[in-house]
Amino acid sequence: MKPTRKELKVAIVHDWFMGKGGAEQVFKEIFSSFPQADIYALFNNMSSELQKEFLGDKKITVSFLQKFPFARKNHRYFFPFFKYAIESFDLSKYDLIISSSHAVAKGVKITDGQRHLCYCHTPVRYAWDMRTEYLEHVTNKGVRKIANWQLDKLKKWDHHSANRVTKFAANSVYVSKRIKNHYLRDAQVVYPPINTEFFIPNGITVKDRSQYIVVSRLVPYKRIDLIIRAFNKMPNLHLKIIGEGPEYLSLKEAANDNIEFLGFTGNEQLRKEFQKSKALILAANEDFGITSLEAQACGIPVLALRKGGYLETVKEGKTGFFFDKQDVESIVEGVRKFEKDRHTLEPESARENALRFSRKRFREEFKSFVESALNNS
Repeated sequence: MKPTRKELKVAIVHDWFMGKGGAEQVFKEIFSSFPQADIYALFNNMSSELQKEFLGDKKITVSFLQKFPFARKNHRYFFPFFKYAIESFDLSKYDLIISSSHAVAKGVKITDGQRHLCYCHTPVRYAWDMRTEYLEHVTNKGVRKIANWQLDKLKKWDHHSANRVTKFAANSVYVSKRIKNHYLRDAQVVYPPINTEFFIPNGITVKDRSQYIVVSRLVPYKRIDLIIRAFNKMPNLHLKIIGEGPEYLSLKEAANDNIEFLGFTGNEQLRKEFQKSKALILAANEDFGITSLEAQACGIPVLALRKGGYLETVKEGKTGFFFDKQDVESIVEGVRKFEKDRHTLEPESARENALRFSRKRFREEFKSFVESALNNS
């Protein structure tokens, strides 16, 4: 007789805990479905406050990389060791392994009889699709050559280790197509959860909203630099940037006085900033984009790059608009068009669109995904 879901010995493997991003929000909902699970990650650099929010009193088993000098704050520099670290975990005692993977978590080793379900946020970007963007700031030719060599090795391993997964779930149709292309595997789409009970409108009218907003980790591929340069050209418009990351200081130095940096904020302040914003600005080629729906849940429209997951979360002309190119001129043109046409967007439409991605819906769909995989095993 098979054990029930509550009786299963479960391990949840997450790449790393460094802050509060979209992948961590998905992890939180997966963990809530399997509170008995043990948690594994390459690194843990969360504050005690965030760890309490995401894990309660549950401890995280971390890899040997946690002990490397500077690894907790500069973890990406250690990517040549990621595959060895993830394979070092002994998970042989578990019935079910769930990986929450945007890098190497899906590469854990399994034994006969185990089931490994992967919620794939993206095939590792810097090995497959966005290597140029990640390496463009590496000016030393020797270092770039070594990095490319190591990324080729990671890419080969990543393709091979996909065979360790029993069944894939993808966070968007966009990512499911990339899983098919890179891993030659099918993936069931289970859209990430949005906290639509917390992110709500507050009644501020469209005409009374006074600012634009960016909510993002401040890393190169998010292209916050382009948004800053665009708003430098529009000094009459106010932009607030919420988030932290390695580019914080350089971005702040490049910004004019109409651009304000708030750093990391708690949920309460984030919601307030959403509620008084004209629009959320997004310039990355994103796999899904949870923040686009958190804004919409507050009745706030989105102005985004016409690529990737945003094509699945933003309804053009109803909940936001798109700009076509990842450059300054296209963003400026998009903002000016938005200023002209934003009165045509109804806050109710944005809210209604976000409700399609609720946490309740995620729990039901993910439970169905797990049970289907277990019943067919």
